[in-house]
Amino acid sequence: KGIYLDIINLINNANKYVLSIDIPSGVNGNYGEVLNAAIKANITVTLQTYKFGLLNYPGASYAGDIKCVDIGIPQDLVDKYCKIFFIDDEWVLKRLPKRKAYAHKGDAGKLFVIAGSLGFTGAAYMCSMSALIGGAGVVTLAIPEGLNTVMETKLTEVMTLPLPQTKDGTLAISALPKILDEVKKFDCLAIGPGISLNEETSDLVISLVKNLKIPLVIDADALTILSKNLEVLRNLKVPIVITPHPGELSRLLHINKVELKDRLELNREISKKIRKISVLKGARTLVSNPEGETFINLTGNPAIATAGSG
Repeated sequence: KGIYLDIINLINNANKYVLSIDIPSGVNGNYGEVLNAAIKANITVTLQTYKFGLLNYPGASYAGDIKCVDIGIPQDLVDKYCKIFFIDDEWVLKRLPKRKAYAHKGDAGKLFVIAGSLGFTGAAYMCSMSALIGGAGVVTLAIPEGLNTVMETKLTEVMTLPLPQTKDGTLAISALPKILDEVKKFDCLAIGPGISLNEETSDLVISLVKNLKIPLVIDADALTILSKNLEVLRNLKVPIVITPHPGELSRLLHINKVELKDRLELNREISKKIRKISVLKGARTLVSNPEGETFINLTGNPAIATAGSG
């Protein structure tokens, strides 16, 4: 406000090439929050390390091109205290496993998906198909039996497993023995999209995860169910990745959604709290591990701001 606001507005309205040093004035370096107004830079030369506020929106919209310059701080100190890394196309390509020329579907991984309920067949469809398109060799989708006909129609490559359902068209607790028997054939399991918060289905989720022996990805409704039982999540010994959006993260941390402005620290907090990897979805998705490291996904664009992208 005052003279600072006047200067920022003067620069922004001058229609000149603007270079900011370290971070554009008015952008919070920790959160990327814009404090009423901020310099709209063409380029920001930041010192020694990238500030999260330059990478997180809305601050990222004000930074322009970002160049990081060395100012002489010893690299061993930077490595010791800087726990933020980038995920870009090059990073991903280096880490994608290479398939043998004679690989078959069993070599590419077998995934068991538990998703969907009455009114939420799309969640089950997109979750299982995206896994298949992403490279899984075999995908089987477990759904309430009343949805089997429509899912068999929608899906070709994905196999379905119809299971007992509640009167609300959600998975029933009586499906547990069948699921536990089937998952023995698979390498990992994904659970949550569109399964609902039905009380019986919630009991199924808690009982199931307590008895799993394979890696697990937990999303959507399953996260909301387990947010009331964080000790269950914390005590699980199998490798687990949770994939909350901001609303789900607020439920996991039992805070108001308004308090979520520090995405970086809050995602680190839940990861340390439950000792699992957390993928906080959104523009600049954050992947945090219990050791305090966070990887920022620099890919993506607003075209995926639509239902189902998560």
